Amino acid sequence: MNSFKILKKCRICGSQNFSLIFQNSPSPIGEHFLNSNQKKLKQKSYPIDYLCCKTCKLTQVKHIINNAILYPDYLYETKTSLTLNKHFYNLTRILASKLLLKKNSSILDIGSNDGTLLKNFKNITSKIIGIEPSKKISKQANANGIKTINSFFDNRSASRAIELNGKKKFNLITATNVIANIHNLNDVFKNIKKSLDNNGVFVFETFYLTSLVQNNVFDFLYHEHLSLFGIRPVLYICKKFNLKLYDIELLNTKGGSIRFYISHRKTSFDISQNLKITILNEKKLKIYNKNFFKNE
Repeated sequence: MNSFKILKKCRICGSQNFSLIFQNSPSPIGEHFLNSNQKKLKQKSYPIDYLCCKTCKLTQVKHIINNAILYPDYLYETKTSLTLNKHFYNLTRILASKLLLKKNSSILDIGSNDGTLLKNFKNITSKIIGIEPSKKISKQANANGIKTINSFFDNRSASRAIELNGKKKFNLITATNVIANIHNLNDVFKNIKKSLDNNGVFVFETFYLTSLVQNNVFDFLYHEHLSLFGIRPVLYICKKFNLKLYDIELLNTKGGSIRFYISHRKTSFDISQNLKITILNEKKLKIYNKNFFKNE
C-alpha cells in the first residue's frame, strides 16, 4: 500500500499548472493521538506542502495520504463539541429565516455525523436526511431518529436520498466542515446540482484561507484538509456546474470560517454586497500569492 500520492492536477479545473504557495515541515497525521502507553512511540511523518492552481486559484495539499492511513477508525462525534452544538443551533435559525424554510421543506446534510445539525431542524420540518460515511456513527444517528444513509456523498447516495425524500429534490443542502476534506470536488458539485430543487440552496461552511493566514491558524494545516478555500475557486466550480454563488458570511468559528450560499444559476437570488466586498478584499490582499503567506 502506497502511503500517499502526489497531486498531479487540480481537483477542480484539472490544470497541471501550480505554484508552491506554502511548504511545511513533515508531520504526523493530525488526528492520530497517542495514549499514555504509546508516548515513547515515534510516529511516522508525512510531507505537507500546499500548491495553488494558477487557473482556478484553489489552494490544495500536494501529498494526498492514503485514506486507510488517514481514517483508520473515525470516531469523532459532533455532539461532543459544546461550541459546535451552539453554532449549529444558531445556523438552523439563520437558515430558516433567510431561506424561509417551511414545514414541507426538505433538508439534506452531507457528512451529517451524529445528526446534531439535522436534529436542530426538527422543530421546522420532519423532512431531514443525512449522509455519513462512518458506519458506527450513522447507525447511532438512525437509532436517535435522524434518517441517515451510511455512505460517502456520491451519485448512488444522492439518488438514494432523493428516493427517500419522496422522489423529490431538496430545498436545502448543507455541508459543514467537510468539503475541505473531499478529494473529488467535481463529483460533489455534480451531485449537488442533481439533488438541489430548482429554487433550493446549497450552504457549506469551511475555514477561510484569508483568516487562516491572518490569524495564524497553523494547526488547521494538516493532511485531512485537502483544500483551503477562498472565493475564487468556489466561483469557478459553480460556473462549471451552472450554479451561482450569490452570498457569503464570514464567521468567527475555527479561527475564521466562511459560509457560502449557492443556488442554480437561473434563480432570483441577487449577488450580495457582502460577496462583492469580500472579493475585492481578496484581490487587495492577493491571498492566492505565496507572498501573502510569507508577509502575514
